[in-house]
Amino acid sequence: MDSFVKGLETFANLAVSCGVLFFLLEWRRRSRELGYSTYIALSQTSVDLEKLLIDHPEIISVLSGQATLEQVPSARYYFNMLMIIFENVFLCRSRRWLGKDEWDGWQTWMAGMMKLDSFRKTWDEEKSLYARSFAKFMDQFRP
Repeated sequence: MDSFVKGLETFANLAVSCGVLFFLLEWRRRSRELGYSTYIALSQTSVDLEKLLIDHPEIISVLSGQATLEQVPSARYYFNMLMIIFENVFLCRSRRWLGKDEWDGWQTWMAGMMKLDSFRKTWDEEKSLYARSFAKFMDQFRP
């Protein structure tokens, strides 16, 4: 009888171990799927922002330094949308949903935007709305 009970205990421990392993593998798979779909959505949103520049070329004048935020107030909204995308990309990277190759490009874009006076001005006004870790990350690119 003791060997039967020990056999059941061993079987139960093995079943629990297999269940935990299956759960972790499934969680990892779903996490990757979520990350991938999130990244695709963010990429599409950045394409939509590029289309916005085509429809509103006056924003480009702010990006190029030929106009100010006061002259083109709509640029502030563009920058806010960009900050939201940047924060989401940062959070995707923090959760390891983004690989190094993808991250390098986004990081370069973020650093470049922080070099623009108009973007930094908007960022300084809005950064309290974002995750502290993201705000700290962006502030490191301050010239």
